[in-house]
Amino acid sequence: MHAWRRMSRFGGVETPVTQPLKVQLSEFAVGALAHGEPHESEHVRKRFARAIRFYLLETAARRPGWSVPSALRGERPEIELTLELDEKLLGELEAEAGKQEVSLSRLVSQAAIYYAAERDAGRITQRVLDTMEQDD
Repeated sequence: MHAWRRMSRFGGVETPVTQPLKVQLSEFAVGALAHGEPHESEHVRKRFARAIRFYLLETAARRPGWSVPSALRGERPEIELTLELDEKLLGELEAEAGKQEVSLSRLVSQAAIYYAAERDAGRITQRVLDTMEQDD
């Protein structure tokens, strides 16, 4: 069950309560989403949340490169980042980390790298277009 914040004064929409998640990430994973911005910026933290959502939505597809490669499971993190994730997303992330037997930090790094690769390959844009065509 979700805990909810009180009503927003903007449109009266309920928003889910967020939980802080401190992760240790590789410089490569942070660079994939930071685009030269400081990793502490709100924009970068939002990109990580978006990458995690996308990664978890891709669970059923399990494309090549989706799961954490065994060779990278011992990778040493270099950057600490605190993300704010809603409780549902955090729970799904924890469940997937358990299935893959990796830390949350390692799974967040993988989500960032996977998301950046899909974005750069144009697959995210294609999925959005496909969804829009289905709605017509």
